[in-house]
Amino acid sequence: MTLPTVHDWEHVLATGCPVPQPAQRLDATTALVGALGDPDARLREIVAPAVLGAWIEAGTYDDLLPGLGDGLLAGLRSSRVSGAGADSDAARDLALHGRCGRADALSLVVARDSRHRLVPREQVLDWADRSVSWLLDERDLRAATPFGTADAIGRGAVLVATLAASPVLRADELLVLLDVLSERAAAPADPPLTPLQADALAFAAVSVLERDLVAVQDVEAWVDRLGDVASGLEPPTGTAMAPRANVLAMLGALHTELVLGVASTPVRALARALDPRADRVARPADRSDLVLAVQRALRNAAPWLYHNPGAPAAG
Repeated sequence: MTLPTVHDWEHVLATGCPVPQPAQRLDATTALVGALGDPDARLREIVAPAVLGAWIEAGTYDDLLPGLGDGLLAGLRSSRVSGAGADSDAARDLALHGRCGRADALSLVVARDSRHRLVPREQVLDWADRSVSWLLDERDLRAATPFGTADAIGRGAVLVATLAASPVLRADELLVLLDVLSERAAAPADPPLTPLQADALAFAAVSVLERDLVAVQDVEAWVDRLGDVASGLEPPTGTAMAPRANVLAMLGALHTELVLGVASTPVRALARALDPRADRVARPADRSDLVLAVQRALRNAAPWLYHNPGAPAAG
């Protein structure tokens, strides 16, 4: 194939995403990653991710996967600016889209490594550290901009869920991921998290729990800490109480996902890829205990909403 420009990506997608020649990979990839922050929503959200995903899945970057991950992370620098600036609104918006797109692309890279183990363990751990640093430091939390859907929280949660599936991460690292998710939910936020963002953080937590490596008592202690942050005698209202509201929303989403189960997680997707029979095992194994822990945290955190067994029923 000839080296595509950003205007050729539709053709590349339509022709089955033929991989670039080795001499063209760097320039083609640079242009494709740049398209993740393009003003055109279709190119940014559909075409460029589809082509990049196809190339990663085809093994195009297997010999360069460590460098590709590092390159994506180099542009995944958090922004602490969420306020408007008349002369820089468009640039700020597109920079946010670019970060979100890079997070999605990095999720594909991590998933590829989890299946084929192409990256040194220490480098994957460095990716995890840098990824969660971005998620915690990001302050542009808008779910959308005038250019379309953005959502650093949702994209970051998917990245955390994908990291949770990596066999490189063990119990201690997985517990850190849980703490990152709770810290992200409890951080000051304006605007508050949307219901889908709370769902995404809970989904990432379920993905961690499905590894069945973190001791149940450690998970219960983590849930109790969430409940402590969410606690209050009155409903959390106003921007100042957004951390309480956000953590309460995450706890509610976590309860729903543990009770009903989720359709799939990166952990189960990897297990199926390695052994088609693996998905027959119910995960997390201690789900019933975890459901009870979350119910207890919810009741204690919101006595104005939930009835606590053992306490007199109101009315």
